[in-house]
Amino acid sequence: AQYLSLNPEKTKEYLDQYLNFGGYPRVILAASLEEKSAILNEILTSYLEKDIRYLGVEREEIFRSLLKLIASQTSQLVNHQNLSQTLGTTQVTVKKYLWYAQKTFVIQKVTPLAKRVHREISKAPVYYFTDLGIRNLLLGSLGLVQSPLQLSFLFQNLIFLFLEQIAQEKYYQIKYWRTKSGAEVDFVLEKGEKLLPVEVKYQSLKEKRVSRSLRSFINIYQPKQALVVNLDFKAETKIGSTQVVFLPFWSITYFT
Repeated sequence: AQYLSLNPEKTKEYLDQYLNFGGYPRVILAASLEEKSAILNEILTSYLEKDIRYLGVEREEIFRSLLKLIASQTSQLVNHQNLSQTLGTTQVTVKKYLWYAQKTFVIQKVTPLAKRVHREISKAPVYYFTDLGIRNLLLGSLGLVQSPLQLSFLFQNLIFLFLEQIAQEKYYQIKYWRTKSGAEVDFVLEKGEKLLPVEVKYQSLKEKRVSRSLRSFINIYQPKQALVVNLDFKAETKIGSTQVVFLPFWSITYFT
């Protein structure tokens, strides 16, 4: 962490590499894009031909197409009915194949925090990939992701992976929060009555500005703390009794 704090250019380089190629050691160490692509293709092909066949997936082309659709909707709300219509199959099959993908650790599902069901979204899940290289390979964008919007989705996926590690160690559940009127918080760590909202910003923030959505969550649930995870800005402020902490992405595991 100290190295990253003192070397912002290297931090940005490492982040760009991870968002484009993921975290498999063989891929990271490969010298060329062609070699990285070949390794990831080998991993994906082995997964589809061995693990998925072992689970009894009847229609591998549907399964692969489903993974591509989920890849294209990384960090976004997913509608199972829309997926089934796009793929020309049933919702039962879609849900079963998504369950297979979760059980084989390709994707992970996040469900909403909905304590006020009449005002908050309570059903639509969000899916994240356990490796961003595989996600990009599925979309044909390995090493080519440059759009700020796509990078922001991938950055949110990366923060999920950090939070998942924290959740496992400290027995949190990871949720997201969204109201029917459009307010949203990317992640909420939940343990009993304790809630820790986490807003993700793929930006170099310059001031302690708290979004309207995060303020809304704080006003409703009054958590002890809230996090705004960003590229490199570190600061603190208060909203009522809630401490709002702005912190660089690489320090999140040390904070919590």
